[in-house]
Amino acid sequence: FTKGELATMRTKLESHFDALRTGCATRIDFAGISTVCKLGQAIESQGVVRGLREIFDNTEQTLLSLMGRADHPDGWCQLVPSSEQLVQIREMLDLHMFQLSKLSYGEYQSAWGLMIGRVRSSGGVVIGKNHA
Repeated sequence: FTKGELATMRTKLESHFDALRTGCATRIDFAGISTVCKLGQAIESQGVVRGLREIFDNTEQTLLSLMGRADHPDGWCQLVPSSEQLVQIREMLDLHMFQLSKLSYGEYQSAWGLMIGRVRSSGGVVIGKNHA
């Protein structure tokens, strides 16, 4: 990726994170952060950038816990994660940007496909076509 492409991706991630940090996150903001976590796990599985599995897996558990508190049948409930959760999510986002800086576009596309397959095979729903 070029520095400009990485900057664009970081800007989008910062928007999602700021919404979460301030208690204004929508389902879309939450999905954006969750997607980064899933994509980070897929990149780790490919072996291009290794050693981050525990961070991505732990953050996934935190995100699932937060989603359980926010996603209700009658609507989305705003929440503010704890400072520890925010630090964990911030670290995961920073590490994902590091991953992206080490990937070729082909490796990124391969990881994206792996992530989509895992989400679908686990019964999840893929929304949108955004690759950030």
